[in-house]
Amino acid sequence: MGLRRIFLFCFVSLLSLPAFARHQDTGFLNRTITVNGTQHKYEVYVPEGWSEHQRWPVILFLHGSGERGIDGMDQTQIGLPAAIRSHPERWPFVVVMPQVPFHHHHWTDPDMMQMAIAALDASVKEFHGDPQRLYLTGLSLGGYGTWEIAKNWPHKFAAVVPVCGGVFWSYAPDRWHDTDLPEQYARAIGRTPVWIFHGSEDPVVIPRQATLLYEALKANGGNVRFWEYAGVRHNAWDKAYADPDLPHWLLSHTLSQNANPQPLAERILVPVHPIPAKINPEIYDAYIGQYEDQGIIQTTIYRQDRGNFFKSNNGAPAHAALARPAASINDFRSNASAARPVAENTNHPVNNAARPEAGQSGTMNRPSPAQRATPTARPTPETRPTPETRATATARPTPETRPTPAQPQQQRPVAPQQRPAVQPRPEPQQQAHYSAQPRPEPQHTQPQAHPAPESRPESQPHASEPHGEEHPHR
Repeated sequence: MGLRRIFLFCFVSLLSLPAFARHQDTGFLNRTITVNGTQHKYEVYVPEGWSEHQRWPVILFLHGSGERGIDGMDQTQIGLPAAIRSHPERWPFVVVMPQVPFHHHHWTDPDMMQMAIAALDASVKEFHGDPQRLYLTGLSLGGYGTWEIAKNWPHKFAAVVPVCGGVFWSYAPDRWHDTDLPEQYARAIGRTPVWIFHGSEDPVVIPRQATLLYEALKANGGNVRFWEYAGVRHNAWDKAYADPDLPHWLLSHTLSQNANPQPLAERILVPVHPIPAKINPEIYDAYIGQYEDQGIIQTTIYRQDRGNFFKSNNGAPAHAALARPAASINDFRSNASAARPVAENTNHPVNNAARPEAGQSGTMNRPSPAQRATPTARPTPETRPTPETRATATARPTPETRPTPAQPQQQRPVAPQQRPAVQPRPEPQQQAHYSAQPRPEPQHTQPQAHPAPESRPESQPHASEPHGEEHPHR
């Protein structure tokens, strides 16, 4: 009998071990709630650092009209859920996200408000929510529901954040004639802190509704802030939930603190400016260097100072490249010139000049004045040819040597060689459609008529006429 009891006790203990070792999932979790016999799907966001050993603040978020449905998922794409995905570290809250089904149209319906409160209460119980730190917010259609739930449950929430909402319903035209309506909401909400967000150019929910509610809360000694985004239309929720001060403002309020709050009224027209991108300049240091293709440097990226970067296309051989990028644009240009390949000519004075070694900066050593005086250098005033020497050195025929029409054209005199032979540069590859033979140079003759064909010697054709067939490239 004793062994049987021991066996039964061990069996029960093994079954209970998974319950004690249960790991709570975090992130966006699927949940369901049944209200008046109807099952509703909703989402709960649980922060990554959630623990059952502490109490957590809870936010009830009401979506807009475009996220209605029955899948329980669409409401997690817009507004506060999107801000949580962008910056989860800013939102250490449990967030409850119910959904209005298609056959219901508004959060102000009594059964929809009851469903939202039921989902909130179930989440507070399951995820160790703090009843002193419950918060309410919603956008557009959910903004209307935020005002309505805050009026009907005035002592449940520590702070309320309506975004582009109001109290004048389009589906209830009679309410627009009730001028005392904002005053009724202000008296019911009391001194619960309220932060209103609205776009100044909202064509869907006119900003006048937010203004009337702000003035009513201010007149009743409430704690209200009204931020109106200049130039923003209906989607004010993008900027409202992206404000990093909003979660801090929520956490600064609890129900116990709201017992004796100080009256506060603040209205700000927030100018909208593009947010400049802040990038650490050290990230670009990884791109500094030389980029080569098949041993030829194609691009060099280097830094001139802390904020400026330069890129240059060189084409220098990899072995002649600098060991590091130049420190300035002048150093880079001189180094790039030193690394540029030159045609192989051992007699050229520039090739014999000393060049800076790889990794050094500075300008290239140029030829001396004595080297410049050589025939290969640029002519100086002393070595520049005179008109007499130029006339003899040129190959152009003079009037004495120019042939007459009756005299056969003589061979052009060859100019005396006055320069040493220089190794010619490698000829570029000839294209297929050009002839390999050079064209004959034109002869300079007097502007006289050509001799008759029968007067030309048959053994020596005219220089301007092609031999045989017509030249294929004329």
